[in-house]
Amino acid sequence: MAEELNERGRKAYLRGDFASARELYEKAALTDGELGGIEPKYFSNLSAAFFELGEYENCTKAIEKSWAILQTAATPLECNPLAARLATRYAKAYCFMNTAAHIKVDDTIKEFVKSHPDSDQGAMMEARAWWNLLNERRARNTGVFKTIHLPTMDFFRFGTDRIQSLIDGRRQHDPLTEMRQRDLDSVEKDQLAFLFGGSGDARHVFGTILHAANLGWTNQWHMTLVEIHPATVAKTLVIFELLWMIGQATNEEEKDEIFATLIFMYTTFLLPDYCVDRLIKTSAAVEKRLSSAKGSGPIALYSHLSVARSSMPTIIAVLKQWSTPLGKTAAGMIKYNPHIRRVSKAEEWLMLLGETDANELRELEQQVLQTTKALFPPETLIQRHPAIHKAYTTKRLTSSIIRDIKIEVLERWKPNFLIFRYEDTCGARLLNLGDGYPSTQQNAHDELLDYYTMCMRFSRRSQIDSILSTPRTTFSVLKRGCPGGCYLGMWLSNIPYVYIPFYVAEAIASLIFRYRDSDYTGGPLNNIIFLVPHLHRSKSNMLMFNKLINTGLFSTVADVTYNYTLLEEKDLRQFLGCRHVDSMSQGSVWGWIALVADTDKMLKVSARPSQAELHDWLALLLLSTVKSAHSERGSYRVDQPNNLAVVVHLLIYLHDFMGIPGGWLADFVGAVSENRLVTAARPYCGFLPIPVSHAKNRKPRAEKVNLRPWLNDFQLALSDLAPLIRFPIHHIIPENFILEPKDIVHIKTRVMDRGAFIPPYFGDHVLRPVLGFAFYKLNKGVDIAAVLKDEGLMKVIQSGEEEVAKKFGGLQIMLSQGNVEVIEDECRDWERGDPRLFPPSFVSWRMARAEYERMRSEGWKMMLYRTDSSIIISTTAEAAEWFVATDA
Repeated sequence: MAEELNERGRKAYLRGDFASARELYEKAALTDGELGGIEPKYFSNLSAAFFELGEYENCTKAIEKSWAILQTAATPLECNPLAARLATRYAKAYCFMNTAAHIKVDDTIKEFVKSHPDSDQGAMMEARAWWNLLNERRARNTGVFKTIHLPTMDFFRFGTDRIQSLIDGRRQHDPLTEMRQRDLDSVEKDQLAFLFGGSGDARHVFGTILHAANLGWTNQWHMTLVEIHPATVAKTLVIFELLWMIGQATNEEEKDEIFATLIFMYTTFLLPDYCVDRLIKTSAAVEKRLSSAKGSGPIALYSHLSVARSSMPTIIAVLKQWSTPLGKTAAGMIKYNPHIRRVSKAEEWLMLLGETDANELRELEQQVLQTTKALFPPETLIQRHPAIHKAYTTKRLTSSIIRDIKIEVLERWKPNFLIFRYEDTCGARLLNLGDGYPSTQQNAHDELLDYYTMCMRFSRRSQIDSILSTPRTTFSVLKRGCPGGCYLGMWLSNIPYVYIPFYVAEAIASLIFRYRDSDYTGGPLNNIIFLVPHLHRSKSNMLMFNKLINTGLFSTVADVTYNYTLLEEKDLRQFLGCRHVDSMSQGSVWGWIALVADTDKMLKVSARPSQAELHDWLALLLLSTVKSAHSERGSYRVDQPNNLAVVVHLLIYLHDFMGIPGGWLADFVGAVSENRLVTAARPYCGFLPIPVSHAKNRKPRAEKVNLRPWLNDFQLALSDLAPLIRFPIHHIIPENFILEPKDIVHIKTRVMDRGAFIPPYFGDHVLRPVLGFAFYKLNKGVDIAAVLKDEGLMKVIQSGEEEVAKKFGGLQIMLSQGNVEVIEDECRDWERGDPRLFPPSFVSWRMARAEYERMRSEGWKMMLYRTDSSIIISTTAEAAEWFVATDA
């Protein structure tokens, strides 16, 4: 009976029906067990079925049972070929297993392999190779985006979002996403963790703290702020230093001066001279403390705040610049910023207070701000400003008062140096206005009203009545209406303990907020890959982000999902273990988007996609990465910033956090690395965003695709990230495919623009990661520009490798992140709107040493092109002009 079941299982296994094979093998092993368990092959065969199904832990358990029977046999283990096969499969299953670190290795199997180090038997050599992998397990730093066109960072001088409490979820009192204390699990009731990505001026941090204080939350909080721009991080540190100084002030006037400095620096481009002096001293004090910090690990500025030590060099550089007078004038600032936009939020005051004007001097203050660029200071300081004091006391604004205020501003006010771009910390200086002045139409009252709105929401009616009982200016309303927690929250008993490190912490967050997203950071796909692993899998877990420039291109969140993940919303849980809240409602894309991760990290076997479905989706993502679609400009722009490193990170996520069998993923890696990928998927070649209907745009049958031009780039990404891959791939990729550091070189060369021309309307954004490196040695008469267009690249992908070589010649494309170093002395007249699109620059990249030497000897060429439009933007750089960069 057992043998009959085993034979039926063998036939099912051979035809690929592994589920049926498992069932039959289990019955065979059970039947044999009832007879005393004398035959090891039944559990051995069962382990093989488990392995093919990706049930690696069950596989190892079946092997251990087979091994136990095998050890009792009369034939020595070293003479039994089944022993070597079991030892090999055991090591492979252990390598592929997600939970391998928690499973004890069978010592007898381990000792068997260890005791036969010299055996040249094929099976034993394979077993030793797999067991060696168990004893190996740091990845090289590699960017996940393509090369940015212009080497500078977007610098948002003032916050633009309305202040939000993350406890609210997507919006105030949103029943679908609101965080409620009763929903917290035991871990969250003790300590709650938040992660703010793109923290900017930390406005949402303060909003969340105030909300929690109002609700009476008393659990400890761990808040992580992540921001890539060192000037923004430095600004936030200065803010916290000023908050601390308020608590140390000895009189009301000193407190108000610090308070005024906070408000002015946060909201306006001109500050009174005493505020500038205080900001300079505060910046110097923070810089001194950071520079003098000893030891290792995060630097604690206060008991409630620490900063990652690795971030210090660039932050200290910014603070040193701020510790020295800027040398710019109020006159220059006004010259380049003559207009301030009209206030847009005044009606909120009236709505909050039942149509009672909270600030009786609002109109007067607005007139002063519009005509003189001066913001009213607090009452205790207003006598320092005679002309403004006269307007305040008379409640009138005559032409002579306006003239006196303007003179006062020109003589005693100074530019807010925190909003200037500094070359060493922002990158190229090419986007500044004349003489280095920034451009802004910020209306300070917009921000002030926003903060007041937030504070009033958490105030009692008695507090509001108190505010309305006295003469009021913007500062007085803010000061009285804002609970003490807004400034000194970390020291008040009813405010949660706050710990704010500026790095991605090991702590798992219940809620992650991405400030401005999707347009140029890879959207939901990258959020899931890089942030969901940091979510605490509770009922309260959530990842929120807001759209930016291209919201109008999408009708629903489901449209956003497909554009960035190439998955329909209904498939998101099956493939990535997440779901969007209220994703199908018309207009749901406006406002904040919420993503919830499944509370169970690993998918059940029955819930996961099949291997064929998985490979088909991965193939579509890969093809859409190497062959980008086109993007328009302005509010119609959609980006595809990812390079091939994201594909590797996705494989890691699928294995480590979704429980996808490592064998399936290894098969995909093998198919790509050996250029034998077969798929019916087609990359989208139109204008972005990618419509959901593209899911049906497939070939009639699966065909082999040619990825040879991108294989060296894939090799580089895989080599960089190999130490993070917890499933074996060495057995399935070409020999020596994983490059060691000594096998990689940094190359540098000089390029110029291709001459003046008017760029197409869809290819003009210079602050996005859109550059690709094209290396080529083409046949006579073949134009690289034609090859890089949609039709050319699709022919390359759809043709055989030999056919491409015969028709086009040699071609390699690199999407990995390189670097552009602008030669600014040669392009002082180069501006953002310059029709040449690309300034004179040195460009650098990494590549395999062997490929560099081959291209040099064969006379290859390189040029840069934009992947969002297929436009070539640089001159040709001959391989003879490339050199190994020692400073890369």
